[in-house]
Amino acid sequence: MKRKGKSPTARTLEYCRDKLGWHVQVVEKWNQWAHKRIDLFGCIDIVAIAGDQIIGIQATDDTSHSKRREKALHEPRLRAWLAAKAGFEVWSWGKKGAAGKRKLWTLRREPLELKMLPQTVPAEVTEDVVEAPQRELFHRGAA
Repeated sequence: MKRKGKSPTARTLEYCRDKLGWHVQVVEKWNQWAHKRIDLFGCIDIVAIAGDQIIGIQATDDTSHSKRREKALHEPRLRAWLAAKAGFEVWSWGKKGAAGKRKLWTLRREPLELKMLPQTVPAEVTEDVVEAPQRELFHRGAA
């Protein structure tokens, strides 16, 4: 049986702590009823304190980098995050190396800035953000 490696989130946490000396915390959560992970503000997996800056990080594998970038660019709450002077980056991990040589895990970091966000957010992106009211989640049959 093939052994499963570290997740992009685990690689990012290790890199931030060990190589950069940052304080980091996972902020995505598992929704057991929907069977999916929910990111903070729809696009942040990890929050890092890097000196005097707060950075939200979306951690992924290299094959999903562009999808995560597009998802973040069209997330309406990212505008508020960046306007509050916090940073945001998409970090992706993939094995890279010359042909015939040993492949090493390589990090690709892409910062996103407020000026990169579209002026309007497409309706199909905002539909996924709608959340059920607390009353419906915890009070069955209660009106």
